Amino acid sequence: MEKHFLENYKVHDKPEAKKATEKKEQRTGEKIFTDRSERVVAYVERLEHVFLNPNEKARKRNIEMLKPIIHENIILKAENCPESFFEYQKQEMKRHGMGDVEFSEEDKRKEIANIQESQKRSLDAWIDHLTSDESHYPHDIKYFAMQGILRTGSFNESNYQFSKRGNETTASFRQIDHEALSMVMGALEAVHHHGDTSAYHPELLDLINRSKDFGSMCMLRQCGISTRRGQQRTRRLRLRMENGVYSSRGATHRNS
Repeated sequence: MEKHFLENYKVHDKPEAKKATEKKEQRTGEKIFTDRSERVVAYVERLEHVFLNPNEKARKRNIEMLKPIIHENIILKAENCPESFFEYQKQEMKRHGMGDVEFSEEDKRKEIANIQESQKRSLDAWIDHLTSDESHYPHDIKYFAMQGILRTGSFNESNYQFSKRGNETTASFRQIDHEALSMVMGALEAVHHHGDTSAYHPELLDLINRSKDFGSMCMLRQCGISTRRGQQRTRRLRLRMENGVYSSRGATHRNS
């Protein structure tokens, strides 16, 4: 089998992929476990059966059953909310002339509940969109996009970087920009499913061919790749990436 692009993201090593492959072997009698790409395919097929079931009623039931489990693993937990979040809120309130404000434990609980609810709503919007009939892209492309969203934090305008989402991230999941999503997913499909790539920006195709992350691909849209200024930003961004510099949680780091 031709090497699957998700091998570059180590999907074949996920325990869920290995389990899906073992079940497929039992069901079909095929010996495919040693083939990394077959493990990727078996996993994507399993996800397709759950999240993209052609039976709309079954699909919606599966998704609604799984959303609480996804929330439990992804949404900010109260004990992980950083104190720096409240310090920032106090500074903002003071800056807007509200004086010195202190958060009681009850205030903090309410703020955390608001964060959690906002994260749930914004994450559910992505799940609902990518599993709907309106999203017509190949299933492996949808998987890649969803995994990218789960890892992407907020966008920093000063350095054109998305922060990496961690267990202390308070930001909601980014709002769906349908034009940008169509551009990125269309390019991914064209590259990985042997389509026509001529309509897509060279910088975007370069990121795809170098197996960069979904956030980096979406970043080009944030930088405005269709404008002269945006192209200048993109060139600066590419230099930063080639030099191994990236941003995480508001700090700049260099890859070793």
